[in-house]
This record gives sequence, C-alpha cells and structure tokens, in this order.
Amino acid sequence: MQKKIILSAIFILLISFPLNSQDGSIFKLFQNPEVPNGPVLAILPYGDTIFVGGSFHFWGPPIGSFGVFDLATGDVDLDFFRLSTPVYKILLDNNGGFYICGSGSMGTKNLLKRDGTSKSFNSIIHVNPDGSVDENFNAPSFKPYTNAPIHSMALYDTILFVLGNFQKVNDSSRTYLAALDARTGKVLPWKTDSIAFNSLWKSGIAVYDTTLYVYGDIQQVGDSIRTGIAAFDIRTGKLLPWNPKVKGEVHSIAVYNNIVYIGGDFDSVGTYKRSNLAAINKITGEVTNWAPNASSYVYALKVYGSKLFVGGSFERIDTVRRENIACFDLATGQLTNWQANVIFTLRLKSSTGSYSSYYVPDYFSLGVYDIEIVDSTLFIAGDNLNAFITTGTDTVIKYGIRSIRSCHWKLKKLGWLCVIWRCTYFGIFCIRRYDK
Repeated sequence: MQKKIILSAIFILLISFPLNSQDGSIFKLFQNPEVPNGPVLAILPYGDTIFVGGSFHFWGPPIGSFGVFDLATGDVDLDFFRLSTPVYKILLDNNGGFYICGSGSMGTKNLLKRDGTSKSFNSIIHVNPDGSVDENFNAPSFKPYTNAPIHSMALYDTILFVLGNFQKVNDSSRTYLAALDARTGKVLPWKTDSIAFNSLWKSGIAVYDTTLYVYGDIQQVGDSIRTGIAAFDIRTGKLLPWNPKVKGEVHSIAVYNNIVYIGGDFDSVGTYKRSNLAAINKITGEVTNWAPNASSYVYALKVYGSKLFVGGSFERIDTVRRENIACFDLATGQLTNWQANVIFTLRLKSSTGSYSSYYVPDYFSLGVYDIEIVDSTLFIAGDNLNAFITTGTDTVIKYGIRSIRSCHWKLKKLGWLCVIWRCTYFGIFCIRRYDK
C-alpha cells in the first residue's frame, strides 16, 4: 500500500432529486461531488455554474468518518470504502493492512464498499493491504448495547485485544476487555478479572513486550485497587503487581528504556506530586524523578528517537509557554526549545446566526488528541476548530523542522482555508521537515 495518512471526519452531503422521478430517488450530480462541512441554505443556478451559500467554511470530498490521504500530495483517495459512524482508532496489522474500531451499529448498512455494495460496520473491521474490506474477519457482537463502541485496540502476534463499552462478547462474559483472533475475529478464551471504569472517555490499551497496559479512569480490577493504569500478563490475563497508584486518569502512555511515560488528568502518582505527566519504572512501578508540570490535560505521547512529543490542552510546561504540544529530550528529561504552539479558537454561533471566534480556555478540554510521525513529518490530530499555529524558526531548525507548512498540499480539493500561520480544517495539521 502506498504511503497514506488515514483519519476520521464528518461531512454533510449536498444531494439532488430528479423532477421527473416517481420515487424521488437520489442521483449523482457529479461523479465525485465535493461537499461542505455545514448546511447549505441557498442555491442559485447561473449558466453552467451553481452558486451555493450556507453555514460552512470549507468544501471537500464526501469521505464520511474515514479518509485516506496521499502523504506526498495530500490528495484524498476516493476509491476507498466509506463509513458513516464514528472511528476511534486505526491500528496497523503488521502485514500491510489495518484494523478500524469505533461505534458500530448491528444490522445497519453503514459501510459503503468500493463496489457500491453496503454492509454493517460492527464496531471493528479489518482492511486488506489492497484497501478492500476483509470478508474473512467477522467481528463478534458486543453487548449489552446494540454493538457497543470499541474505543481502543492493541495487537500481539495473532491476538487482537479490544477495549470497549461491553459486558459480553457474543455469549461470553467479558467486562470492557476481550481478546480476538486477529485473522477471523473469533472470541478467544483469554480473559481478565472484571475491570471497573468510572468512564471510558480517553481510555486505551497498549502492548509492550509481554505486558498489556490498560489505562483511563480505572478504579479497580477484580478485588484489587488499581487507579489510572493497570498491567496484565499478556499470556495469562493475570493482573500484575505493578501498581504506581495514579490519582486521576491516564489518557496516554509511551515506553522508552524500561520507563513508562504517562499523560492524563492527575495530580499525583503514589506519594509524589505529578501534574498530568509522570515517568514510572517499568519493572518496579516506582515513580522516577522526572516531574514536568503540564498546566492542563495531556492526551497524546509519542516517542521519536530520543525525543518525547506531548500533546494535549495545556498552555505551559512548568513556567514555559507551550500551547498544546511540547517536546522533551529523553536523555536529559529536559523540555527542548522545539515549539509549534497550537492555539485553538472556538467558533460560537449567536442567536442571529453569525459566528465569532474565541480563545478556548483549559476547561473546554480541547487540544491535540493524537500525534504520529512519518519520515520526519509530524502529524497532529485535534478538534474541529480554527487553530492558530505559531513557531520560532530559529529554535525549530535545531530539531529538524524548519517551519509549519500547512499549505504545502494541494488545498483546493481538500477544502483548506489558509493564510500565513493560520489554517482552518477539520482537525489535522502537518508540520513538515525542511528538505533542502
């Protein structure tokens, strides 16, 4: 599969009906019509042109809640299937394909395949290396809800671990966590003691070596108290004694050199004060001396070489301004000079129908939700907001990124609205490495 970036988004379709149709059936005005991201309120045909107006601020292809973009050009690949339900995570299968999980709907035809046929997206699907939906992988039924949402996945060999809002998988008792055959989707005998969550929001799972980490707003596992994060033996499902005792919620983890880095919404780990960021010994569960103070929530951690990128909804690291994204040197533990401050503004609609932009304070919990790095290019995923991106070129050069080039891609097809250092889009930004 060519290098592509995959993300989720929601678009609103503009459709039309033929006047001479008896049933008012929908027909395609264009082969691949581009659509707005908000309601169309006015239409005016003029010669061979149609003018439209409404409450939207960009126009792009109708990809639904799943999209594939070419990394070299940024063009949308419209030959992929389309989904109409939320996508929460995308996971590589290590064989050229990938898994998608989200909020499925049993019995509802919410997945449109490339051949024009539709099928149900039952919370998890597997995609083959050629981009087709794997018909040999059949996700089980997650209960008690009508195919409960799956929030996170992790892969170990031929086992796909899934975390979601379920109590049963088919007819087998499983509380929030289950193991599936990664090739077929069949439920495996592997299970853990019952896990108690206050909420599954921003919860997740991750596999490192032979340990499965489950994190989020955890309170208990079986009869054992575990808060924020718990560790399981991946072979047996047994809860491990590793217990850092996080006071709060863990939203993301990363492991580097036997250190487990955690980010989230917490104020202490064990008996040590830690503000939303902490480092824990992978073997003993003891907190290390690394103690940066993130002023608000941390949602994403990504290790790249000897650097740790941190994303969230914070304004500062200690007393240093870092808007929603920061970078640490893992060798020293120090905050680096690298900065690409992402400042979100919220478009609020008044009673008159007009929009105004306001700075988003911390309590809105908006910010950077995911970070990925491909060939020295940093991708940031976040809210459906206007975002102002600023950077200090003199300091950024030292770390291999010269400038933010949000407008590098072909913007017309994607519907970007860009000016210098400002980009309006649906939640993804590209910070590209200086090449020459």
